[in-house]
Amino acid sequence: MEDRIERELLVQAPIERVWRVITEPEYVRQWLGSRVEIDLRPGGTANFGWPEEGYDNGWARVERVDPPHVFAFRWMREVNVPFDPAGANTLVEFTLAADGDGTRLRLVESGFTEEAHRKDNEGGWDHELADLAAFLGSGRD
Repeated sequence: MEDRIERELLVQAPIERVWRVITEPEYVRQWLGSRVEIDLRPGGTANFGWPEEGYDNGWARVERVDPPHVFAFRWMREVNVPFDPAGANTLVEFTLAADGDGTRLRLVESGFTEEAHRKDNEGGWDHELADLAAFLGSGRD
């Protein structure tokens, strides 16, 4: 079984803007869930939710913050379960690199132990990253 998801996209936006859009809750709500809280520091708490879809709280812990290049967090597999490093969780890593006038964004989510969970998240990331690219392309913020 593959234990990771890897995606890469080139967006036509400066790296500083992409950084804000992936780390600041008011922007993250535009492309990744309607409930977003992020304490942007290593060890900080994060929460991602899609209440309209029955997914209220996806608790996470911020692992790495290296502006404007790396943002990483671990999130729990189960919904509405407070973050527990010993519990089932995966590591989500966003890596940004300037590329001409745009930014190359790489997403890696790793640590899957169940194929069904990986496949669910794979489809989710395809959808969410398309929303991210559309939001960045819109010039809104």
